Amino acid sequence: MGSKTTIAYGNVKIKSPYEIKTILNLRMEKSINDHAKIYISGIISDENKAKYVEQATIKDVIEVTQTDDNSATTKLFKGIVTEIQIKAARGVYYIDIVGASSTFNMDIKLKRRSFQDKNMAYTDLVKKVIADYPGDSIDIAAKGKKLEKFIIQYDETDWAFLRRMASHFNTGLVADHLSDKPKFWFGIPEGGSKGNLEEFNYSVSRRVEDYRQLSENRVEGIDTADFTYFEVETDKILSIGDTVSFNNITLYVYRSSSYIKSSVLRHLYYLAPKKGLTQDLLLNDNACNKAVEGKVIEVKEDNVRVHLDIDKEQPKDKAFWFPYSTTHTSEGNTGWYCMPELDDKVKLYFPTNKEEEGVIVDSVRRRIKGGDKIQKPDEKYFRTKFKKENKFTEKELAFSAKDDKVLISMHEDKGIEILCDSELKIKSENDLIINADKINMEASKGIDIVCNSSSIKMDGKTDIKGSLVKIRC
Repeated sequence: MGSKTTIAYGNVKIKSPYEIKTILNLRMEKSINDHAKIYISGIISDENKAKYVEQATIKDVIEVTQTDDNSATTKLFKGIVTEIQIKAARGVYYIDIVGASSTFNMDIKLKRRSFQDKNMAYTDLVKKVIADYPGDSIDIAAKGKKLEKFIIQYDETDWAFLRRMASHFNTGLVADHLSDKPKFWFGIPEGGSKGNLEEFNYSVSRRVEDYRQLSENRVEGIDTADFTYFEVETDKILSIGDTVSFNNITLYVYRSSSYIKSSVLRHLYYLAPKKGLTQDLLLNDNACNKAVEGKVIEVKEDNVRVHLDIDKEQPKDKAFWFPYSTTHTSEGNTGWYCMPELDDKVKLYFPTNKEEEGVIVDSVRRRIKGGDKIQKPDEKYFRTKFKKENKFTEKELAFSAKDDKVLISMHEDKGIEILCDSELKIKSENDLIINADKINMEASKGIDIVCNSSSIKMDGKTDIKGSLVKIRC
């Protein structure tokens, strides 16, 4: 919608595209790993009841400010409308509006892409992800650390993906609730000390379950005291990451809820020691038991580099080395070693929810047209690009080094046939025994049989030579 209207509720002003006659309720929520949210309920005029729903767009903006006794204005929220509802009761029309920080725009489209360069810094990964948006990010957690492993974004929104990346540092994302563009902190912002909280309305709890889950899953240096949480109500304006002193304890804001109470804007803050803000590691459950196809771009030993179909570009020198799963490979000198060729289509399979454990399996045939090698499913072939072939049929086992020109064929009915278009040598260090009922030897030019000083030469004439020649008739 176009124009904006402003309505005051005490010392709070709400600017939106909707002309609200009376504000009934206002609530704002902020927490780690979620967008800042706002909920507004009010009364609208009869003539606006239909057009607000019909004309609502994703570009509608809500802004909330507060003015203190000295006429100083503080911004409390700026974001976009995500939901609007009109209700009628006894001739009165009510409007319910739900809004979110601009980071909501990063949490809509599911995407697939990979980050194969293990030397890429997390900061560069974040910059690449947010390049599609006009916003910004502030790196608190990564501080130049490299990926050191393969990373894939698989059916995740950019927000969900970056939230998982932040969990690698046991931290989270914090949305900027005042920006009109997607902006967030990669890690908990360091808001600085905001002094003492001297409030009498509070509650305290200890989350032992959270402590056990984190302490037993790779998070070190924490104890149960770190998971003591306070809920304090005050009129003081604080942000996530701000520190306060409460009951002589230094605590950090990790969540807040703001609302109108007795015509005054109040804030309920959730406070914890610094280590109590620790986030659990998020794994890639979407990719578990899934596979992504790609093209082989390099092969080394039993590893391959692959340009995945989900990526537009993949520099070969920055591609990740994946292990290739063969039928059988032992640690010794036995096994099956058969690697895919360059440009072969293969599948990258993720057996677990840890993408770094992905393995290349199955070459995928891309048939452009049929061939004589695949017309009979009961015949098996093993063939290389160098035209070396093993063929297994119902009655024949054949080994070919040059198609039908250098061939050994073993056939159930026809016996054994050896074909060669060049020299054929049979050499033995010991005895060579040929035993048959009948032996036929044919040659177009000649046959020579030599043993030491004795020889038989047949080339149209027959010459027999030896120190002693016996002829029996």
